[in-house]
Amino acid sequence: MSKQEVYKNLKFLHREKSDFQDIRVYDSDCLGRILVLDRVIQIGSKCFEDDQYTKCMVNTVVRPSKPYGHVVIIGGGDLVIATHLLREYPLISKVTVCEIDSRVVEVTKKYFSFADIVEQELAKGRLEVVIESGAVYMDKLFLSGHSGKIGAFIIDCTDFALDEDSLAAELFTPEFYSQIYALLEQGGGFSQHISDMECKDEFTKRTREGGFVHALPFIEMAKTPEYGGELPIANCFKPP
Repeated sequence: MSKQEVYKNLKFLHREKSDFQDIRVYDSDCLGRILVLDRVIQIGSKCFEDDQYTKCMVNTVVRPSKPYGHVVIIGGGDLVIATHLLREYPLISKVTVCEIDSRVVEVTKKYFSFADIVEQELAKGRLEVVIESGAVYMDKLFLSGHSGKIGAFIIDCTDFALDEDSLAAELFTPEFYSQIYALLEQGGGFSQHISDMECKDEFTKRTREGGFVHALPFIEMAKTPEYGGELPIANCFKPP
């Protein structure tokens, strides 16, 4: 599927500029309803049931047969990964989404059909949405006695940030990974999109500095028609 096909016959529904990014919603022939952030398609309604990116982010670090007290998503304001976890993993007691941009959450809830599930799970307390910087939220988790209590982390962020001025740079530091390591339960893991395979060595270096010294990260390639190609998803685990 080419980008030309994806962007053909778009019907405009919504556009706004948040404090962080340009947010747009369209209906498309190819992907159904799409959410576009800073001109990059994030989700398409026709891809929800077989979204390889979501499955790759989730399937390695969360197992259907294992109970989880708490799974944390950093980023993921489009709520697709959260919805997938809530639907397909009934043994998860709580999912927290920490998203810096509240408008992404609100636009998604308004324009996409899975908003009903989101509202139901919020009302039951099984889903929590925190509007905050991922690094700040991690600091609070760490300081509030959650060490060793998080079953899995899913870091659904923007491109791997080597530029220290990038908004997402704080999610790719050895300090950030050391907090993940401390907060994970024994045997727990995290997944993160790392942009391209050229970033693998730097990602490995930073995660090792953060405490993940026992094995090389496992990389799985996710087919992403929204992006027009494949994306590498890295996974790291704390020893059992």
